[in-house]
Amino acid sequence: MDLNITTPHPDISDHSRWRLQLTVGDGGVRANFYDAAAGRLFTYLEKSWRGDPADSLRKIEDAIYEDPAILDDYTTGILIRPSRMIFVPDSRLGAESAEEDAGELLSLVDASDALDVWSESLGCGFTAVFSTPAGVRDFLSRTFPTEDVHLALRPMLGHVLLKERGPGRKMWVHLDAGTLDVVAAADGFPVLINTREYQEAADAAYYIVHALRAIGFDAAGTDVRLSGREELRKELMPMLRRHMDCVSAALLPTCINQAIAQGASLCEALNTIAP
Repeated sequence: MDLNITTPHPDISDHSRWRLQLTVGDGGVRANFYDAAAGRLFTYLEKSWRGDPADSLRKIEDAIYEDPAILDDYTTGILIRPSRMIFVPDSRLGAESAEEDAGELLSLVDASDALDVWSESLGCGFTAVFSTPAGVRDFLSRTFPTEDVHLALRPMLGHVLLKERGPGRKMWVHLDAGTLDVVAAADGFPVLINTREYQEAADAAYYIVHALRAIGFDAAGTDVRLSGREELRKELMPMLRRHMDCVSAALLPTCINQAIAQGASLCEALNTIAP
């Protein structure tokens, strides 16, 4: 069943003040408006669904076309939640055959014939190669005249790998209502980057503990930080502390925490109002 969420919102008629941020994936669309000068972001519209990924393009189009404000003349940024993704060294993609190489690499994790292939250098020596259902890329480029289109995890990666860079083993987990984003790094080098669905806090805890062990991070020597809505963090933290020695709430600027409390993801908040 589709889930549609709208929230009360302020007057957004001043296009010079408000900007639009869209997060688009085969499971839903979220539209945020933000005022960079005031450091304020709010969720304007959220629609999510389950079903055949082949139907995603139609649902994305419907979600966007149904609300005139989203199609109005705002400065717009787009974050892509991919169907599948892999991360490869920048050197793996040849300059003259980057698109072909990206398609071949992506076929290792996404065997669908009906897909769009994307690639984006992340500035940390790696390139993300990822997919969306066929037609999504063309629809977005036709509908929104912007080049500000990025992998949704890019802002979080920049924060964890650059601003939080340092020696040791670290794992950062951001919790949304039904998904978690995880970035693990060893001495500033990315080891695990993933987005995972979960149903309950226990599911999230199981995945995090399993992922930590799978990449060879020991429970005693890994600094695990959690961000997300307070109620989710409070439910998950005791579960993780049964298996890990150092689990804490991530320290974030007040404006970022406020945006998360209003429904934005960490990536969305960092991409718009991070100081």
